[in-house]
Amino acid sequence: VPNAATIVSAVIDFRTTDNAGVVACLFKISAVDEDDPAAATNDATCDTDDAARTTAQVDWDFTSINAEDSALQTADFASVVQEIVDRPGWASGQAMLIHIDDDGTVGSNFEGQAVASFDHTFAAPTLTIVYTVASDIGQPTGWGFVRMGT
Repeated sequence: VPNAATIVSAVIDFRTTDNAGVVACLFKISAVDEDDPAAATNDATCDTDDAARTTAQVDWDFTSINAEDSALQTADFASVVQEIVDRPGWASGQAMLIHIDDDGTVGSNFEGQAVASFDHTFAAPTLTIVYTVASDIGQPTGWGFVRMGT
């Protein structure tokens, strides 16, 4: 995604990996507020929990479904991605670290259900970002579609 592109939408698609029951799930989506942060490879090496987060955060609240291998899509977090690509040091091709944190879900293992899909090749999450870029005269000249994942 180019620096200063206008973010139209940003979502992550998951496949559930377990039957967690029907429960109200409350999450908050944000990102690490850095240019090209290092990738977290697993829980043991993930050291971004205390990193500076974006000011922009989006609520992702929904009722879980009690079915394995079901489609699940985040709320649109375009404002979070916009904050990252508007950073002066941002450049196309750099990494983003997106956080989906529990925000009050009660009595559920649902959080692990979606996150577990990062460790399974059958259901890797897919990040989709739709954006536009402006010409030198400030008019939109085109759009981009970035799909990361499966």
